[in-house]
Amino acid sequence: MYKQTPYISGAVGFGLDPDVIKSRCSCLTYGVGVLHRFDSEKHPVRKKVTKDNVDWCTDVFDVFVTVNQSVELGDSIIRRYTPVRRDQTATTINIYSTDSDRVTFVSDPDVQKCGTLTLKLSDTVHVGQRREIRTEMLFGDTEIRVRAVDVNGDQVVEASIDFINI
Repeated sequence: MYKQTPYISGAVGFGLDPDVIKSRCSCLTYGVGVLHRFDSEKHPVRKKVTKDNVDWCTDVFDVFVTVNQSVELGDSIIRRYTPVRRDQTATTINIYSTDSDRVTFVSDPDVQKCGTLTLKLSDTVHVGQRREIRTEMLFGDTEIRVRAVDVNGDQVVEASIDFINI
């Protein structure tokens, strides 16, 4: 006798059998806010800040994944950043989302902060060594996990962004 199984979709189907979904399209654009070296030809003067005699552009939206971009479950996207000052003892990474696929600044319309990571930085930075923060977005289950690692130390912080309740 043939028994027909009803089709179950979405989070319930994924919960019952995680193999039913291999990839998904991102419902939003996700990224982090960063500083870039100020370029007067492409950055507005209102975004210019000066730290340790260096001009920076603040509020830059560094995109990890764009709206409707397909991401495989288990995929990760990694970006590497350098803190502005060598003597920083901590850094904060703000995670943002928007439904736009064209975003420049975290202060653009419809950009919302959806998470924050605060990472304590190691005191050990050898002469000539550049401090590095590795930030990774991991796609899987029904959430995005975000991890930041101090490459010069052993500090790691994580946060989750819930796909379903955003």
